Amino acid sequence: FPVSVANVESTITSVDLYPNPATDVLNVAVKLEKEAKQVRYTVFDQMGKRISYEYHHNVKNDVYQVETNKLPAGSYFLMVSADGVQTMKQFTIVK
Repeated sequence: FPVSVANVESTITSVDLYPNPATDVLNVAVKLEKEAKQVRYTVFDQMGKRISYEYHHNVKNDVYQVETNKLPAGSYFLMVSADGVQTMKQFTIVK
């Protein structure tokens, strides 16, 4: 039986968060090497509790907006997952 391991290369070229710190809205600009069938954006608080998530489909370059005006001031994490390849970024909300 042939045994092989698929070569998984990161498809995420860049994830930029702005403005950081944010007050009302955080923009998330994502650039991928190739189109991803599914991109998931997940926001976590400092304790690791999932605050929100959203899926986008057939993405190569995307700008996603996180509404931060209803969240308390503090540090948060954004995880971007593109077809299973993940990256994590930290951002701050100020009031």
